[in-house]
Amino acid sequence: MFNKIMVATDLSERSMQALRFAVDLALKYDAEIMLLHVISDFMSKEEMVMLRVSVHNFEDIQKQLAISAKEIMETELQRIGASGIKHKLVLREGNPFKEIIHTSEELGADLLVITTNGRTGINEKLMGSTAEHIVRHCKVPMLIVRTDS
Repeated sequence: MFNKIMVATDLSERSMQALRFAVDLALKYDAEIMLLHVISDFMSKEEMVMLRVSVHNFEDIQKQLAISAKEIMETELQRIGASGIKHKLVLREGNPFKEIIHTSEELGADLLVITTNGRTGINEKLMGSTAEHIVRHCKVPMLIVRTDS
């Protein structure tokens, strides 16, 4: 039923709860886990040039963020005893909800697993909801893991 299960994570403990659900499914269906982390754009290269920010320094910082993200993802897989499962670590840069949708479709995910923290009220209105945008726009079947922050 599932061959490729994508898990979107912001590397928080809350979002890693989705990985545990995905690992259980991957074991049951002998599926591959694709663990996705999106590094948000801070500002475009054009904006950096206008503000006289060094693009080179920013690229070095992004590179370090990517290395750190991969280390965290590998550590979490080992911590929950899933490092032996067929997996792929995927890093993207951009708007998280757009990249999650695009990457899940591009890589042919059979299931997308994400978390939501159940934020409501004014916090939801001010912060927006990545999960809500994904649910509204993604064509890939989803498992939403609700967590309370």
